[in-house]
Amino acid sequence: MGLVDTIIGHNKEKQILLNALKKDRLATTYLFCGESGIGKRTFALEFAKVLNCEHPTAESDSCDHCSCCRKISSNNHPDLFVVAPESNVIRIEAIREVQEFLSLAPYEGRKKIVIIDDAHLMNQPASNAFLKTLEEPAANSLIILISNLPELLLETIRSRCFRLNFALLNEEETIQVLKRHLGIIEEEMLRALARLCMGRPGIFGGAEYEEIMGEFDNIAGALETKKVSDRVTDRTELEHWIERITIIFRDILLTMVHPHLKDALIVDSLQGFYNRISKKLDIDSIIKLYTRLTDLKRSLRFNINLSIARNYIESKLNEHY
Repeated sequence: MGLVDTIIGHNKEKQILLNALKKDRLATTYLFCGESGIGKRTFALEFAKVLNCEHPTAESDSCDHCSCCRKISSNNHPDLFVVAPESNVIRIEAIREVQEFLSLAPYEGRKKIVIIDDAHLMNQPASNAFLKTLEEPAANSLIILISNLPELLLETIRSRCFRLNFALLNEEETIQVLKRHLGIIEEEMLRALARLCMGRPGIFGGAEYEEIMGEFDNIAGALETKKVSDRVTDRTELEHWIERITIIFRDILLTMVHPHLKDALIVDSLQGFYNRISKKLDIDSIIKLYTRLTDLKRSLRFNINLSIARNYIESKLNEHY
């Protein structure tokens, strides 16, 4: 299928990279920025195929069926190295492995490719070590950093990268992604999921429709008890929990301001709950809760204590609800 056909949306980014490849003007390091769940990592892997494909198309895209493409698809290519956080951090040991990997010439492909997912989670020693790698890039190599919080990267790292900003997918693109990964599913369910994703079809992973809707039911119950779910055990889960509760607040506010616009609700299965809540809360309280939880979500990137964050949420729910 290749990069162009495999990746849904992000057409501008495809053309920028393919044109740079045709003109032999690729940067040595790219920074893929954008919200989580929009396909940045998948895009990076597909571009890795493009760079090392044995039988590229006339448009410089990958063939997606040669030995090289198949090995990259299975994460088994000797010239591809993917770094991901462990326990929410990328440590210097991982960057040293990157340096060792890049010190060797390509084994099978034309380029050695490093993909660092959630690059903003590099700690200070890792960032400093990685900066040295950027200052002296290895020949025949390309590095792709992926981040939804690029402002947390060192400025000296960001300044050495060619930055590509990936946008949210539109509704039809989101539905195409969901169809591809969820298989046969009713059109009504697809559109409901697309509304929930809000342009980020990857945020729910491979969860089933009923499981996703169950999460929102649980959060609605948590609102009524003014307690954060016991299932929230780390910062990533808390971030997801906040994302979902702010969606519910958005729908509650819409119910209060425009009760006739039921088709605009994101989680329309909770209409009864919205009606009950709208009688207990005023608009000012909803806006304050939404704003404070959104601010808290941003603060999670600074490694604040999980217990403090939970207590803060529960105190604000008790204050306003």
